[in-house]
Amino acid sequence: MIKKISRRSFLQACSVAAATAALTACGGGKAESKTADAHEAVTFMVPYKEIEAFIEQVHSVYPEVNIEVVPYSGDNTTTCLQNMFAAGDLPDVCTLTYYDPQIDLVSDKLLDLSGYDFTDNYVESRLQDVFDNGAIYLLPSVYNCYGITYNKTLLREHGWELPNSFAELEVLAAKAKEAGVDLCLPQIQYPGYGFQYLCNIADADFLGTLDGRLWQKDYLSGKANVSNTPGMMQAMAYVKKWKDIGMLMTTT
Repeated sequence: MIKKISRRSFLQACSVAAATAALTACGGGKAESKTADAHEAVTFMVPYKEIEAFIEQVHSVYPEVNIEVVPYSGDNTTTCLQNMFAAGDLPDVCTLTYYDPQIDLVSDKLLDLSGYDFTDNYVESRLQDVFDNGAIYLLPSVYNCYGITYNKTLLREHGWELPNSFAELEVLAAKAKEAGVDLCLPQIQYPGYGFQYLCNIADADFLGTLDGRLWQKDYLSGKANVSNTPGMMQAMAYVKKWKDIGMLMTTT
């Protein structure tokens, strides 16, 4: 006999299977379906393309669950979800790229997940980052990994050992300076990266809005420029702010 589950129970199981970056649940406890065909669809916004494996995993346990994927093929997921939040038109499950419970007020839109056992699978320190007065509305999952690439040939030519700590890296920095070798180059110094960085920041601000999209078309056709567009001037000021902070960190 196929086990029937409620919408709320599915969202609990869904979070375990997906371990999404930010789990949101906008539904309540819907009545259980009497037949598999009558099961209400659970909407899932996926900012990535590999969703088939997730659906297969869910169906391996709950074959009666109907998952309706909400497609998104744009280039700014953050802005899209912010607009959905503002409009109150959210899917049952979605992901966010950034969440600060001290700033983002989501208790009126999302389901409190703190009472579910699956939260025990998370490291306590990570859950502390998303606690909102004892409630948990979104769960962390995806993290960036930073590293340092190095030139083994250059180290070998100078007889330098690969540093295994920041203290050893400081020692190597002095040796490299004395030898006239640039110890490292930040990405923004590579050709073309500065322009890409500028576009990424602007796209997360003005260029990601409807007005920004229209402005891009006018700009490419020669009908508009940056100086007479307040949105672009605001984006440029934001870029300059972080450029100045980066230079300050470099010099100090």
